[in-house]
Amino acid sequence: MINDRKMSKFVRVIISVILLVILFKLIDWSIFLEQIARVSLLPAIITIPLFFLGVFFSVLRWRLILDFLGIHISKKVAFRLYLEGSFLNNFIPTSVGGDIYKYFILSRLQPLKKKEAFVSLFFERGAGLLTFFVLNLLLSIFFYRLIFEHKALFLFEVLIFIVFLAFLFFLFSIHNSLKIGRIIKKYIDKFEFSSIPLNWVNKVWVLPAVIYSVFFTIVIVAIRFSYLLALGASFPIMHLLFFTTIIQLAGVLPVSLNSIGISEGLIVFLYSLVGISPEIAFAVAILERFIMIVASSVGATTFHKKYRHDLHVS
Repeated sequence: MINDRKMSKFVRVIISVILLVILFKLIDWSIFLEQIARVSLLPAIITIPLFFLGVFFSVLRWRLILDFLGIHISKKVAFRLYLEGSFLNNFIPTSVGGDIYKYFILSRLQPLKKKEAFVSLFFERGAGLLTFFVLNLLLSIFFYRLIFEHKALFLFEVLIFIVFLAFLFFLFSIHNSLKIGRIIKKYIDKFEFSSIPLNWVNKVWVLPAVIYSVFFTIVIVAIRFSYLLALGASFPIMHLLFFTTIIQLAGVLPVSLNSIGISEGLIVFLYSLVGISPEIAFAVAILERFIMIVASSVGATTFHKKYRHDLHVS
């Protein structure tokens, strides 16, 4: 098991390196450095408060789910935990490292609600992914010409559609007790999560959580638009929203190190479809990584603090 995990991490690192090497060959580094030197500070700095606004909407979504599962924490504690998780995601070789940390803290503070803590993170991720799936499929109707003009984009959209159908089938099979649904439930029972209301499709928290996810998506689009402005470039917001759904969905794939290489490569490829040079697109990707690390590093300042006195158990 340990060897398998080490091999999995090694493969992800190799994939990230390969993707970055391919990407580096596409970049004219003299133009790239020129673009970086000409960055406008104001639009770049604006992305920092926007980052915290995005965290705020994510925290509202997470607290909504935690309350539903009987774990009541203050906004302050949830915000600090989310920031710390975001900070750890920059350095832990997995895209769910921050979620693992949040589960670890909550399960230590409320040992009788470990299952609820785990499922809250599963639901929170699920609400975000569901939002990106739906937005992507709706927007693909308006961008059908762009999709059919580019084979790579067409393949991306086909893959997203297939994964979305699999996701819906997963929910349907559990809800209607199909054979595969019963198998999944038995697997869940082994981990003693059977007491959690996993039939969450009809729960009242789903719609508000999706709404918070939409606001979060809008913030991400505003951040990426600000990066473009900082580099003296821009293109239509609806295109940026469509591209963002693809980048965010691809970012959760466990095939590279923290989506390094995948996110940057997609930004360069997708932005090129609307006339943005590889150098500007790559500069946007680098700025995004850098600002994210800087902003989320605020979470590191509270990394060793305890939450027992701030956590209110109902």
